[in-house]
Amino acid sequence: MSGRGRRRPVRRADADVYLRLMLAGFAVSVLGTRAYLAATGYPQVGGGGLHISHALWGGLLLFAAALLPLVLAGRRASALAAVLTGVGAGLFIDEVGKLITSDYDYFFPAAAPIVYAVFLLAVLAYAQVRSHRRRTARAELHRAFGDLGAMLDGALDAHGRADLERRLANAAADEDAPGHLRRLAATLQDYVDTDVEAAEAPPGRLRRWSHAVAHWAGRFFTAARLRVLLTLGTGLLGALALADLLAVAWVLADSWDGTTGTLAHALQDLAGIDVDGRGAVIVVLVRGALDGVAGALLLVAAFLIGTGRTGFATALAGYALLFLISVVDLLVFYSAQFAAAAAAAAQFVLLAGVRRYRRIAE
Repeated sequence: MSGRGRRRPVRRADADVYLRLMLAGFAVSVLGTRAYLAATGYPQVGGGGLHISHALWGGLLLFAAALLPLVLAGRRASALAAVLTGVGAGLFIDEVGKLITSDYDYFFPAAAPIVYAVFLLAVLAYAQVRSHRRRTARAELHRAFGDLGAMLDGALDAHGRADLERRLANAAADEDAPGHLRRLAATLQDYVDTDVEAAEAPPGRLRRWSHAVAHWAGRFFTAARLRVLLTLGTGLLGALALADLLAVAWVLADSWDGTTGTLAHALQDLAGIDVDGRGAVIVVLVRGALDGVAGALLLVAAFLIGTGRTGFATALAGYALLFLISVVDLLVFYSAQFAAAAAAAAQFVLLAGVRRYRRIAE
C-alpha cells in the first residue's frame, strides 16, 4: 500500500449519527432562538453600551465542541461534541444579518436564506456521508477500533457487536489488502470470538426509542398506505404551490396602482409576500413562477402515484421536492423569513416518504 493510500481519510463508523445530531442541534437552536426572542421582545444582555450577542455563546459552544474529541475518547464525547457543534453553529449563524450589514441589521431579509442555505449544505454533507462507504480493510479496521473502544467502556450492545464482527470479517477476507492488515483483522476476530467475555450493554434509551419508532413505522407505513398518503401529500403541496403563484399574481396586479385592496393585503400577509421595493418584487415574481412549475410537477406526480406508476412518479415527485427545498425555499425564506421553516420541514418529510415508498414498492 502506498503512503498516499495509508493517509487517505476514513469515514467514521457513526459519522451519519453524529451529523444527524448536529443537524438537529442546528435547527433547534436557530428556530428556538428566533421564537424566544420574538416572544420576549428581543431583549439585550448587557447595559451601558455593552451587548453580549448570542453569537458569542455560539462561539464558546463551538470551542467546547472542538475541544471535547481532542481530550476525551469514546462515543459519548463525540455525540456531545456533535450536539454542541450544531447548537453553537446555529447560535452563531443566527446573527449573520449583523455580520454582513454596516448597520448591524439582525432582521436583514437575506439573513434567513443564508441560514437556510448553510443548513442545506449540512444536509448535503449528511447525504454524502450516508451514501459513500468505502469497504477496504483499512477502513473497516478503523471502524472496528471504534467499536473495540466502546466494548472497553461496556457500551457495545448486540447490534454494535454484530457490526464489529462483520467489519473484522470483511477486513480479514479482503484479498486486495496488505497481508499485515488481514492478519491483524483475523487476530482481532479470534480475540472477539473466543477471548472476550465482556457482557453486552443493553441498548440505550435513545436507541430503544429509535428502534421502536422504526419498527412501528415499518409496520404502519406499508406500500398501500404510503401510496395514499403520498398521493394526498404531493397533491396538497402541489395545489399550495400553485396557490402561491396565484396569490403573487393577485397581489402584484392589485397593487399595480400603488394601493392594496383588502383581499390582496390578506393574501400578502398569509403568503409572506413583500412587494416593497423593486428588488423584493423581482424576488416575489421569480418565487411565484418557480412555485408554479414545482406545483404543476407535484400534481402530475400525485396523479401518477395514485394510478400506481411508481418508478417515474416517485422520481418526478423527488425531483420536484428537491427543487422546492433547494431553490424555491431560498426565495420563500427571503420573503417570509423563518415562518417558511414549517413548510420546508413538511417538504423534507414528504421527500423521505417518497424515497421510502420507492424502496418498498419496487
